[in-house]
Amino acid sequence: MKLETNRFNLAMPGGLSYTAFAMRASQLLYISILVVSPAALAAPIACAPASVAIYTQQSEGCAVGAFTLKNFAWSSVEDTGYIPVSAADVLVTPMFTPSSVGVAFTSSAFSVTGSGKIRAFLDYTVDPPPPILDDLNLEMDANSPVAPGVARITANICIGGLFRNSCENGIVRTLTVEHFGPGNPDNVLFDTEQFPSPVNMVDVRTTIELYANGASSQIDGYGTITNAVSGDETPEPSTAALALSGLAGAIYLRCRKSRI
Repeated sequence: MKLETNRFNLAMPGGLSYTAFAMRASQLLYISILVVSPAALAAPIACAPASVAIYTQQSEGCAVGAFTLKNFAWSSVEDTGYIPVSAADVLVTPMFTPSSVGVAFTSSAFSVTGSGKIRAFLDYTVDPPPPILDDLNLEMDANSPVAPGVARITANICIGGLFRNSCENGIVRTLTVEHFGPGNPDNVLFDTEQFPSPVNMVDVRTTIELYANGASSQIDGYGTITNAVSGDETPEPSTAALALSGLAGAIYLRCRKSRI
């Protein structure tokens, strides 16, 4: 069946026939797709709960509201006595509010007994447009280390820069949370760093350490939350609260200016 074109003798711009006009429009559309598509394809996808292994494959990172999470990298010590943890066994759960972004890391593999021990490393970057970053908070959910077992999360952060550039033009700070067993007065499950001034990027390098020391050490996971302010606002203490769920239980990131 042959379809008629320009059946009603429509007047096209430039005196072109309907067919010629359609062909020219198609050519322009094709050219515009070639020009626009690379940028569109490069735009971060939306973040969703997934394993660290999936996050490390996202070359452009992913978007959580106005924020971008990117540059994920994972490694786990495999030396004698250490129990390696696979990136596929660690769940990433992102959450956000209009002025903050939180991310939790949970795994049933964060558990050792006897002489077992774990030492793993997770890196990532929080990179927003103008809401700008005001602070970073670190919290661990550790309910069952048995003394002398110990669980520790250390977060080295580059405020306003990237570690791959030796934190050039940035400031390095360290946050630590640790659990030595129920009731131990040295337990610190929450730590926070207020930035000297708001920045538009923070690079995070975390070290996860569990040492059973003849007993046991287990954590459900840990998380960070970063608060942001607009350029004309004065940074205020963090008050946001995010509930992040994982494989082994819930992590509650209570952004408060105190330690447990």
